[in-house]
Amino acid sequence: MGVHRHQPQGLGNPRVIFHHWRNDPFSTAIPALADTRSTPIVPRGTTRRSRRPGLTTRALPEGRYGAARRPPQRWLRWLFTAVALVVSAAVAWIAYLNLGPAPIDAERVSFAELPGNAMSVTINVTRDDPAKPGVCIVRLRDLSGAESGRKEVFVPAGDNHSRQTTVVRSIDPPVTADVFGCSYEVPAYLSSR
Repeated sequence: MGVHRHQPQGLGNPRVIFHHWRNDPFSTAIPALADTRSTPIVPRGTTRRSRRPGLTTRALPEGRYGAARRPPQRWLRWLFTAVALVVSAAVAWIAYLNLGPAPIDAERVSFAELPGNAMSVTINVTRDDPAKPGVCIVRLRDLSGAESGRKEVFVPAGDNHSRQTTVVRSIDPPVTADVFGCSYEVPAYLSSR
């Protein structure tokens, strides 16, 4: 037997009543469902005391899907976080050592052409440890931009800032000079002076 319009429509639950707005067929109001139960609705598979409502804990057929997965443990999350922090600190330290400021550096101040394919080069040396001697490599370039001459300049222990002048010979007529680099690792043949 069907449900008539004048009877309450339970929609499967006799406690839920479908309200007709005063049985007015021309009403623009949207009909609503009203819950007449005194206790709140609890979804199937959960309890009222469930910490995560909406999650079901159904028993699966034994042996069909394998062993149940265990929930991830908190200590694993902390372990992965600690490992990530240690790795990023190591990468930052290595980057600082390789990309940070050089302990000894030089800048070309001036150069002047000399007769016989030679050039006089003056450099300013800046270092963080004035007690250590150092070495800087000065090079000459010809018109094509190729390196045509090179010389190692010994920088004796002294001040943080020092000026060195040297003469470098070239195989072709030089047009410019620059500093290739500096180091505290002085070769034995330079330090014996």
